[in-house]
Amino acid sequence: MLIPKIGAMRYTAFALITAAFAVFFHYLTTKDFQLLDFNREVYSLALLMAVVATVIPTLLVSYGIRLIGAGNTALTSSVGPVSTLTLAYFLLGERLSWVQMLGSLFIIAGVLYLSAAKNKKR
Repeated sequence: MLIPKIGAMRYTAFALITAAFAVFFHYLTTKDFQLLDFNREVYSLALLMAVVATVIPTLLVSYGIRLIGAGNTALTSSVGPVSTLTLAYFLLGERLSWVQMLGSLFIIAGVLYLSAAKNKKR
């Protein structure tokens, strides 16, 4: 068990760094080396996207596990797709299909059911 020895946050950081090296190595072995052919804005946006969409959420999940436990973090994170659909509807003007709305209702119902079942056990 490595996580109890080094901590979840450090383990997550190591996992992200290892994954970044693996992706970079894969790129080098399958594509021509064209990384230096892009302008500075592309690199800035790629770095911003990597940090905001990958590093920060992953570290926040690790922090959430430490703060409220794995079960509660899993329940909370399952609402992510529903919030994504909601934000896409309000901020981007996306149209939602009945399948997406039905799926969202199933997710919310499942979270509420599991939360109620967990509270009954206490």
